Amino acid sequence: MGSYGLYLIHWLVFAWYDDVVKKFWPGAYPPGGRFGLITLRFVCVGGVATALAYLSRRFFEEPFLHLKDRFEAQG
Repeated sequence: MGSYGLYLIHWLVFAWYDDVVKKFWPGAYPPGGRFGLITLRFVCVGGVATALAYLSRRFFEEPFLHLKDRFEAQG
């Protein structure tokens, strides 16, 4: 898995997580420095972002990376 994909995706997942938690469970939003909620946020976002980065790499990036072999310069 590429770290660049994870770098791009994790911010989106953090924003999504914050929006969902604020809307459905406002008491679980962790800006108050409650360590347990901050840890929960990190674990949830980290897991989802890692899974999305893997899937992006596997099904989106790799097919394009394999194309470069077809168009490699001969000579």
